[in-house]
Amino acid sequence: MADMSRKATEKAKRQRSSGNGAGAVATLRERISEEPTDNAARMLLADILFNDMRDEGGGVEQLDAILRNDPGHDDARKALITVLKKKRRHAEEVACHYQILVDRYPDDDALINSYAIFCKYQLTEFDKAAELYERAIDLAPNNPDYRINYSILLVKDLKDYAKGRVQIERAIELDPSNTEARRAHEKLMKRKFRDELPGTGFLGRFRRKPR
Repeated sequence: MADMSRKATEKAKRQRSSGNGAGAVATLRERISEEPTDNAARMLLADILFNDMRDEGGGVEQLDAILRNDPGHDDARKALITVLKKKRRHAEEVACHYQILVDRYPDDDALINSYAIFCKYQLTEFDKAAELYERAIDLAPNNPDYRINYSILLVKDLKDYAKGRVQIERAIELDPSNTEARRAHEKLMKRKFRDELPGTGFLGRFRRKPR
């Protein structure tokens, strides 16, 4: 079986590289019809359908089939998340896939951060997103991007300005050249902590009055 799978996928790769995407699809479909559990052929077929043929439905169908064959096929699950998370109507399904992966890889800080972003923007589950950002930061405390993401959630959605300030200032400490973090910090200080800026407190305003 492995031999036949390798021959089919290698042939399909050659066809693909020569610009014969339709031929590659035909080769892989023939192989799958002979052996429906050939997940290597299905993964390659899904990739060709997504990227060469622009057939998203067909690609999703192949990934779903792989997960039916093998629920532990993490590459197929990650690919499915990448495709489906773009559309809000798939949000519940994507959340299930994310949760399976996070439970399976509890120390994968990048995965947990990605799930947090999804919870914020697609599910608008801000408390869940906060929990996930904190987990990602605990796993990778020196990653400034996680702290910036968390600060945005705290300031814009949870209205916890003091905690958001702590996160963005720590991000700047970790990466002083990060202009995104510096702009976010400047904006936050002007909006919520203006009295702490040089020359903007009571005495600063008093000194600027005309003599």
